[in-house]
Amino acid sequence: MVGAKVSLQPTCTMLEVSAIINVAERRIREAVPAAKVIYLEPDVYLDPNATQPTTSSIVMLSSD
Repeated sequence: MVGAKVSLQPTCTMLEVSAIINVAERRIREAVPAAKVIYLEPDVYLDPNATQPTTSSIVMLSSD
């Protein structure tokens, strides 16, 4: 099993996030054929100084 958080630019669209995650998964499978389960999570920034998280910090906004 491979698990990782993937740091992405906050300006990435959902289409870009999907493409980046798919490429990373393919590269992992090529490098480690034994990896049957791959879990890649886009990193979401939460402002530690916010009194409560905004919707923008929980939901990745997209213009697609």
